[in-house]
Amino acid sequence: MLTPKRFFRDAGPIADTGWTLHYTEEMEQYFYHEASKTTTWDEPAEVTPVFEAMEKQQMLDRVWEKVDADGNGWLDREEVKAVLLLLGKSEDEIDMDATMKELDEDGNEEVSKEEFGPWYFALGDDALQALRKAEKQEKKKAAGEPTEPWKCDVCTTVNRSSAAKCQLCGRDRGASLAAPAEPEPEPPKPMLSKGVLEVMVLEAKGLKAMDFFGKNDVYCSVKVGGTTQRSSTIEDGGADPAWGFGEGEQLTYEFRRKVHQLEAKVFDEDGNGSDDLIGTGWIELDEQEELEPWSLNQWFPVRDSKGEITGRLHFTLAWKPDVKIHDDSILADALKGSADGQRVLKKQAERKLRAMWKQIDDDGNGELDRDELKKVLLLMGRPENLINMDLVMKAIDRDKSGTVSYKEFEVWWDKQKDEAKEQLMTKAAQEPEPEPEPEPELLQGTLTLTIMEARGLKKMDRVGKNDVYVMMKVPQFNPERKTWSDGLTRRTTTM
Repeated sequence: MLTPKRFFRDAGPIADTGWTLHYTEEMEQYFYHEASKTTTWDEPAEVTPVFEAMEKQQMLDRVWEKVDADGNGWLDREEVKAVLLLLGKSEDEIDMDATMKELDEDGNEEVSKEEFGPWYFALGDDALQALRKAEKQEKKKAAGEPTEPWKCDVCTTVNRSSAAKCQLCGRDRGASLAAPAEPEPEPPKPMLSKGVLEVMVLEAKGLKAMDFFGKNDVYCSVKVGGTTQRSSTIEDGGADPAWGFGEGEQLTYEFRRKVHQLEAKVFDEDGNGSDDLIGTGWIELDEQEELEPWSLNQWFPVRDSKGEITGRLHFTLAWKPDVKIHDDSILADALKGSADGQRVLKKQAERKLRAMWKQIDDDGNGELDRDELKKVLLLMGRPENLINMDLVMKAIDRDKSGTVSYKEFEVWWDKQKDEAKEQLMTKAAQEPEPEPEPEPELLQGTLTLTIMEARGLKKMDRVGKNDVYVMMKVPQFNPERKTWSDGLTRRTTTM
């Protein structure tokens, strides 16, 4: 059955189970049983069926609000037919008499919520996903937006219907090879700023379900000091989305004045311009120091227009005052202007990456294990308490070998921000070279070899048996020249 992963529940008594739901300041839920004076973080077995029934009823209420078009409290034949069409059935496939007979138990040609509920929950995941997609398609058609994937005329890549540019070559939709799209001019780069605020959007928990079919497609809109930026969308993120495979997604703000508040809005993207606002939350920054660097790791609730909590967000903030933001290289800019120059820059970047790889591959086996990769993330400035190595390995270790090869690291490296790259290269270059192991002390003595027997030797003579002997060579080391020579040769008697 397709239901939201979690509904955010209000604190208080849970039916007649004897348990009460509470929340900590960090919005972590826990349960308390008055009779036994028991407190637990885990959901008690008596509570689970109550929550499941509540979630099922809430889901049915949301669906009913959508399908009961005229709001009269029951469905007529046309409203039932509209549901079937949304499920992807054609006019020829729909047998309204059979459907009404199945749904309308009392035969009054009116389908009540009590009659509709069991039929709806029996549809299964695939049918409900189809209903959700069909609803989005209808919204796009009503808004005049394209609903089918499109193929790029230049590189033949198939793109999502909502994409304005090709995800591979970056050309505009409908662009041809003869008329390439003009690159957008880059905005002017400020050289100095009062400071830089780095906002890392990490994860959300317990977000309210906004779609009555399937899961939320979640993104955040973060406003600081009049500047608004948006995170990427986590498709089917549901109630507990995580950005950047658990590593987070960074938004950077540049200011010439003190910032007082961060406003974060979390949305469910519908793809038709009318995204659903799940909730809004704030982080107050008035008490933070303006002239000194600081960092903040905070969970905070988001609320709907009625003030009800609809989930919570996890952000980290880092303030860097009086930072020089851009230090452009004239040579690098000149090289970027030609194909040959771009090849030079690419080779330079490859040489730097190879040199850094030797620094971070501690054991020199050509692969990074979990400990070596964690060291890389720490050198890049990631807080240790935010590093989830299971998610990191899942994102980078494509062949599931348990280690990261150079090729896998190179793919991941290309996606990292320039500032983090520079920080890692600088710190890796500062790592002290391992001290050479002391040369082993040379010993003198006698080596005795005893030749015992041989078995299964290949026959070399057509007539008779082999006349066998063994030749042995023992190499010798010259400590003055530090070289090896052929040394002594000995042979056994012939058998």
